[in-house]
Amino acid sequence: MTPPPDLTLLDSAGKDALILALIERLNDLTARLEILEADNTAFRAENPALRAENAELRAKLNLPPKKPDNSSTPPSRGQKGSEGEQRKPKGKPHAGAHRELHPHPTRRCDVAASVCQHCQTDVSGVEQTAVHAYDRIELPEIKPDVIRVTLLGGMCPCCGSTPVAGLVTASGRTPGARYLYCSLCSTAWNHVRAICITCGGSRALSLKAIDEDSGTARAETCGDCRTYSKVLYQAKDMTVDPFADDLATLGLDLLVAEAGWSRHAPNPLVLVGKS
Repeated sequence: MTPPPDLTLLDSAGKDALILALIERLNDLTARLEILEADNTAFRAENPALRAENAELRAKLNLPPKKPDNSSTPPSRGQKGSEGEQRKPKGKPHAGAHRELHPHPTRRCDVAASVCQHCQTDVSGVEQTAVHAYDRIELPEIKPDVIRVTLLGGMCPCCGSTPVAGLVTASGRTPGARYLYCSLCSTAWNHVRAICITCGGSRALSLKAIDEDSGTARAETCGDCRTYSKVLYQAKDMTVDPFADDLATLGLDLLVAEAGWSRHAPNPLVLVGKS
C-alpha cells in the first residue's frame, strides 16, 4: 500500500491536483463495485436452481444402474454388473479341424529328424517312431489335348474326280445331310454343309437362287475362292436327281456366272469339244 503524501509539503495547486486524482479513483472504484454487486445479485438468483439440480443429481447417484429389465434400454446395450454376478466358466477348447488322411496314398515319404527339437542333440542315428502324419497333395500339370480336325471333301473318295452337285436329303437315317455325287463314277459321299467344297472355307458362303423358282436348286457361292456349286434339296422334290437336275438348271449357272462366280467343276455331260 502506498503511504499518503505529506500535506504540509503541498501547496494549493498540489492539493487541488491530489483531490481531483482521489475523486477520479473513487469514481472508478464505485463503478467496479456496482458491477460486482450486479454479478452477486445474479449469482444469488441462480444459486437455488443450481442447488436443486445438484440435489437431483445426487439422488440419481443412489439409483440402480439402468438395465434392460428396469428401463427401456435394449438388451444389446445393457450394462453388466460388476458385483454379485459370477462369470461363466470358459468352455473347453475344441479339438480343431484337420483333413483326414487318404486311405490309399499314391506314395509315402518318411522324414527322419536330424536333431532333437528341445535340446538340439543329434538323433540321426537312433531309432525313431512316427510323431505326426499329414497328406501333401500335389496337383499334376494340366496339359490341353489339342486335336487338329481337318475336313476333307470336294473329291470323290473312289476315283478322285470332282462332284457334279450336292444333294441335301430329306429321308433316311440322316435327313438334312449333304451328299456330293461324283461326276465320273456317280459315287455319293457325305460332306459337311456350310463349307465350301472347293477351298473348305466357311466365312463367306451364301446361297443364290432364281426368283419365283421352286427352290429345288440353289447355288452355294464362296467369297473366298469366288466359286460356286449346285445344291439340290430333296425336301422340295423327292425325285430330284443330281445329274439331270444339274442340266435342267442351266439358267442358274448363267445367273451366277454373270455375277462373277466360277463353277467349281464342269458337268461332263455338257462338255463341248472344239470343231
